[in-house]
Amino acid sequence: MKLQKCNVCMHQFGWKKTYKSVFFKGWEMQCSKCETHYVLDLRSKWIFYFTPSLVIIALNNLFSFDFYITLFGTFFSLILISFLFPYVMKFSPDI
Repeated sequence: MKLQKCNVCMHQFGWKKTYKSVFFKGWEMQCSKCETHYVLDLRSKWIFYFTPSLVIIALNNLFSFDFYITLFGTFFSLILISFLFPYVMKFSPDI
């Protein structure tokens, strides 16, 4: 897994910048070298929406015998998944 590069100048986006653009900046990002504007593509939005849902459903069925184990497992896995999102998310140039 690699972080995405700019299509124009081939500058690689940083993990921190990608993470912030996915969670805090409305799914928009701008290349720091050539100022090309990028938006999150539709496939990545679907991954963002449904991956946590599937994890929650799977963990609730797996650890349904103890509420606290389920709660801790769900919280821990969602944190872990959120740190991996910048490697999976793909941005496309805004036209």
